[in-house]
Amino acid sequence: MNIKFWGVRGSIPTPITTGQIRRKAEQLLKNAGNIDLDDELAVKRFIDSRSIVDLGTVGGNTSCVELRAGDSIFVFDAGSGIRSLGLELMKTEFGNGGGEVNIFLSHTHWDHIMGFPFFTPAFIPGNRINFFGCHDRLEERITTQQAPDHFPVSIDTMASEKTFNILTPGETVEIGGAKIIPFKMSHPGEAFGYRVEFDSKVFVYASDTEMKSTKEEDTKYLAKADLLVLDTMYTIGDVLTKTDWGHCSSLIGVDLAHAENVRRLALFHH
Repeated sequence: MNIKFWGVRGSIPTPITTGQIRRKAEQLLKNAGNIDLDDELAVKRFIDSRSIVDLGTVGGNTSCVELRAGDSIFVFDAGSGIRSLGLELMKTEFGNGGGEVNIFLSHTHWDHIMGFPFFTPAFIPGNRINFFGCHDRLEERITTQQAPDHFPVSIDTMASEKTFNILTPGETVEIGGAKIIPFKMSHPGEAFGYRVEFDSKVFVYASDTEMKSTKEEDTKYLAKADLLVLDTMYTIGDVLTKTDWGHCSSLIGVDLAHAENVRRLALFHH
């Protein structure tokens, strides 16, 4: 399995600000030391030695994670990050109307679906977009976002073939050899995580959720994950003051990962 993060932000996209760019520029100049700025090769070597955090920005888009398992493409949530994913997919068979993608939604709060109206492959005839989720009225939840009162382009204008598949928590669905198990999480309006098993590897996507201890029933779905993507939106101080708001902290996330023998933890939904 190969995983790529296209959006990791919770609540609202956060584009980089002028102030942040200025601070990055100041830090770069401080770190440049005695580099001769008239020497183009020396400047290039210095820039090449810097990280993406020094040079640009990460994490500004809302939730969207791509997983490749064999020939199948799985996308977890359709936040604003799915727009960039769509542009990348258009360079492949999706550009000719020959692509298929499976979108699994944790829930339909706006930050987790807001990018879909800008998902270019959905406008191309021949492409197949399969939605999966555990909520009732799944199709209505998606199409309402593009009702005329909210958006100028209806979902019917998107010429791809679309399917809407309602899953049952705890029951396995198999696609392209991958086994996906949805499980219920603690979040207002209900949210669901997904455990994916493929080729002896385990990936777990768990956003948004408020896990308060290692004794909760649904933590079993995290067990022995090779990668756990977990909602860690809150500081420990936030957890104490925002009970039942449906989010977790990084410290609790680390405890959960240790308790369930998780190999790697990705702190998500910032």
